[in-house]
Amino acid sequence: MHLLILGKPEAKEAKRIAAAAKERGHQATIASFADITIRVAETTSVHIGHAPLESFDLLLFRNFFPFISEALLVAESFHAARKRVVDTRLVTTPVIMSKMYEAAILEQQDIAVPKSIQCFSTATVRAILPTMRFPLILKSVHGHGGTQVFRAQNQQGVLRLLAQVPPGTFVLQEYLPSKTDYRVLTIGYRAIGAVRRSVPENDFRTNSGLGAPAKRAPLTPLLATIAETASRALGREFAGVDIRISKGIPYVLEVNQTPGFIHFEEATNIDVAGLLVRYFESLVE
Repeated sequence: MHLLILGKPEAKEAKRIAAAAKERGHQATIASFADITIRVAETTSVHIGHAPLESFDLLLFRNFFPFISEALLVAESFHAARKRVVDTRLVTTPVIMSKMYEAAILEQQDIAVPKSIQCFSTATVRAILPTMRFPLILKSVHGHGGTQVFRAQNQQGVLRLLAQVPPGTFVLQEYLPSKTDYRVLTIGYRAIGAVRRSVPENDFRTNSGLGAPAKRAPLTPLLATIAETASRALGREFAGVDIRISKGIPYVLEVNQTPGFIHFEEATNIDVAGLLVRYFESLVE
């Protein structure tokens, strides 16, 4: 198998997956958008460096930004060559990258999500703020890894932040008090393990990349069922599902489609990259 990983060549996760593939006798290439050339003449062709796209056997996306439409074109071209794309939903269903859309889909599957509101004008925000309960969370629709996530204690705090950004780029979300949450990884829509992440001192976020300590947690039937249902609902074959239990109710905070897993491997001793490559093998076969 010749695996193509579209992402950041310097990313630790991409390197881990490539190394795991090579350990099992496969080729692996990590490419960024800078390596891609798209030509439209009589037919559409895509090259990765000097190699035609169809010379690879499986395409894994680790990054979509900032060229989302072009990434989807690459995915469709690869699929047209009868090759496997992960996630397959990128070429089988309309792709909508929106936190609010994802929350709506999860709710339809009877999965609890934090109450959220997205407004597209400051006037609308001012009108609804008196009905909101504080503190509340402001989350950028473009953020990842816990970046651009803020906690506001009052209406003034919300308005100060929103005055600095374009309308509609932040979601107002209820704050769910808890000292911990869980990250469950799924591969092929099956949960492989879980970690418990604690809120670090002087913060409210539990992202490992921001320094939140993570420890292996039991993969309970509840956590596994929620994570598997959520990843399947959004068509994410490799996903990081964040679950917070607040007042006895498990809420899905996010279903990350390009999850980091270095801290997860360190905490659990689970060979995530190896399991992922084995999953790819099953797809190519």
